[in-house]
Amino acid sequence: MAKIRMTMDALQLANTAFAVDMFKKLCEKDKTANIIFSPLCTSTSLALAYKATKGDTAEQMKQVLHLQDVKDVSFGFQTITSDVSKLSSFFALKMVKRLFVDKSLNPTTDFVNSTKRPFPSELELVEFKEKTEETREKINKSLSELTDGKMENVLNEDSVSDQTQILLVNAAYFVTNWMKKFPEAEIKECPFKVNKTETKPVQMMNLEATFCLGYVKDLNVAILELPCLNKHISMLILLPKEIEDETTGLEKLEKALTPETLLQWTNPSMMANTKVNVFLPKFSVEGDYDLKPLLESLGMTNIFNESASDFSEMCETKGVVVSKIIHKVSLEVNEQGGDSREVPGYRILQHKDEFKADHPFIFLFRHNKTRNPKRGNVSMWYDSSPLYLDTLWWPRVLYQTLPASTEEVNMFCSIATTVQAGIRICICETAATLRPTDARGKNHGDTSCTKYFHSFVLPLSSLFMMDSISRPVTEFCLDLYKKLNRSAEDTNIVFSPMSISVALALIHLGAKNNTAAQIEKVLHVRKAAGRMSLGSDHESAAPEAEPEGSLESQPSFSQCNKEGDLNHKVFQELLLQLQNLGENYVLTLANNLFIQQGFELQQQFLMCSKELYGAMLQTVNFHGAVEAARRKINAWVESETQGKIKELFAPGVIDGHALLVLVNVIYFKASWEHKFEEEKTVQRDFKLNQNRKKPVQMMYQKGKFKLGYIEEVGAQILELPYAQKSLSMIILLPGDAADGSVSGLEQIESTITHENLMLWTSSENMFETTVEVYLPRFKLEGTFNLNEVLQEMGMTDIFTESKVDLSAMTFAKSLVLSNVVHKAYVEVNEEGTVAAAGTGASIVRRSLPLTEVFMANHPFLFFIRHNPTSTIIFFGKLCSP
Repeated sequence: MAKIRMTMDALQLANTAFAVDMFKKLCEKDKTANIIFSPLCTSTSLALAYKATKGDTAEQMKQVLHLQDVKDVSFGFQTITSDVSKLSSFFALKMVKRLFVDKSLNPTTDFVNSTKRPFPSELELVEFKEKTEETREKINKSLSELTDGKMENVLNEDSVSDQTQILLVNAAYFVTNWMKKFPEAEIKECPFKVNKTETKPVQMMNLEATFCLGYVKDLNVAILELPCLNKHISMLILLPKEIEDETTGLEKLEKALTPETLLQWTNPSMMANTKVNVFLPKFSVEGDYDLKPLLESLGMTNIFNESASDFSEMCETKGVVVSKIIHKVSLEVNEQGGDSREVPGYRILQHKDEFKADHPFIFLFRHNKTRNPKRGNVSMWYDSSPLYLDTLWWPRVLYQTLPASTEEVNMFCSIATTVQAGIRICICETAATLRPTDARGKNHGDTSCTKYFHSFVLPLSSLFMMDSISRPVTEFCLDLYKKLNRSAEDTNIVFSPMSISVALALIHLGAKNNTAAQIEKVLHVRKAAGRMSLGSDHESAAPEAEPEGSLESQPSFSQCNKEGDLNHKVFQELLLQLQNLGENYVLTLANNLFIQQGFELQQQFLMCSKELYGAMLQTVNFHGAVEAARRKINAWVESETQGKIKELFAPGVIDGHALLVLVNVIYFKASWEHKFEEEKTVQRDFKLNQNRKKPVQMMYQKGKFKLGYIEEVGAQILELPYAQKSLSMIILLPGDAADGSVSGLEQIESTITHENLMLWTSSENMFETTVEVYLPRFKLEGTFNLNEVLQEMGMTDIFTESKVDLSAMTFAKSLVLSNVVHKAYVEVNEEGTVAAAGTGASIVRRSLPLTEVFMANHPFLFFIRHNPTSTIIFFGKLCSP
């Protein structure tokens, strides 16, 4: 069990780090652009790719995805994916990740079989070389179907060619569905401050209710948590107090953003429940990215370099490269949600704060199902929903590793005691014993019921993987954001760091030696190890038990979990969780690898990419029918994202020399836990900067949300949970800088790290309070070619024919990663969020006013977080709704 926990904790940390990396890269591209991306979707598809790599190629992917300390990447992503996928019953959430590999690479049977369990649909063999255009059309059609028509033509005519070998496409689509609906009557048109001088009218939602609110004093940022329906997902908003720079007011916040700060800021222990008057604009945001340059800038270069790539875990072909990595995200935030009501079990502060998101902010969506017991919040232990009842494998594994003696069981149960008026759960040899407790922990009788066994055991895996996947994804997210933000300082940015991480991990499956090492470095997997033991950090883990009744044809743990620091099992577990979020969520993750026909992929790569990432490798004819291949990939992406991403690959993006195109898609749709009422959405000004503003539709609701402050940058952080709180949207809303030299957004961006993010969103900083939330409706869409960025980040070999080592994928020596295109779309409105993606500040508690106002009427950062694992699925910057 210690081994399982180590894997899951390390992957949670890795995904968080990767998300932060991506976010910072995206911020570097354009400081004023809206940003939205899904780090979980990206990480999952990259994890599948990582499984195909060896050597330096795998090392690079491991580094970029921060998977160095993730012992079993495939298992981890499988767990997360399974959990998140259950959210589709509660939310309009789709996450599609595909690694398309040309059949000509001839992936080995061992590789293909090894992917079936952790990545059941991510790997796809296509014919880029022989049927380029037909392949592209099929992919686009598939993506459209998988995303309920939300993503159309993800692959344009230039996205693929007969030279494409591996194409990674990840897309995500999400619509919020709040736990507390924003009253429609309170939605009014309000100005959203785009900057210090410009505003734009937005439909501002408003709700006064009890929410979790926190502050980052050094940044003067408030953090608000808005739970979605059933609290499985929450939106966490990081809102600077004012616009302090000459762009969006988010610069300081973005600079402070690191994997560490991100986890710190949004840690529930740093927030308090209080009444908050929340002002949040309706908004839809999309992101469409080619992740190749971004990943290259992060250090993942080998997978795009024929001379350096190593996909030998997938095939024997030399020089195999990923042609493109396309990431497309769509997110919608609106007022829709359930009835507003107080939630028992929280400490309510009898005063109200205002959280007014009427200027740029950062947000994230978090899956809330579990918490790290070291941080004192283990609410997942008493969840009794049917969310995990159909899962059979995990109960067997944990059942065999649980202590048998009564004394040991009681010691184990003491760790699982809820902090606030909950239930103590113990595991006996044949059943789960639930002992209801009061606030003092006194037992009130025993209730033995075996039906709770499943709902207890699988979330336990989420608990164990939290840090292991959150940190790398967050670090990668922030790395990527800062790279992208360089050329997008004043524009919206949205991408899915999770999606890109998964895509790169998928490539890593076929990479070896330095190619694999570079991917690991870009994904930050090396930094995640050693953080996942239930007891001592020196505790040794017993060998993992194999599930009963497994088929001989299915890959074993050791077969798919290649040597190296990237643990594919952790990505697999993450994917499993995300695919099982419940009826209030629609979240689809899909990976496909499009490879030039003629390249024979190794069976081991095909097996493991299918098992770990669900990747369906497809052979296409990039060389002879590149347009057909491009249309096929786009069709698949459009299908996976329910039509939200229609043209992932634009004409010309994929040329006739492409060999390997990795496609990863996320589609996400969910309702707020507290929906914004449409009648309360009104036109208000949004301050684009200090001098300009524009009218936006500003949503409004007043209710209880988690709100925090980053005192260093004067920013607010608001968490908007989705139904059942499995996911949350977190918004970082900057305030004004003291001297006006830099914006509040710049201050956040300069200080955001994985540690700071954890601090800012911790329960020590965010408190549930009554907040008046003003949040603009917005739609963001961004498209990024990540080839250059990934190479800048250190992933160079995979793009270089002379260095690439994809010998774990194919025997071909010349297969290189052709393109990494990432496209993301996010729409935020009163109902919730529609999102699709294709591919140390100090914390100070302070007295809160009676009602907090969260006025998001100026640029802000935001992210959507999978709360059980604290994995960032989407990351964005809204500069202009």
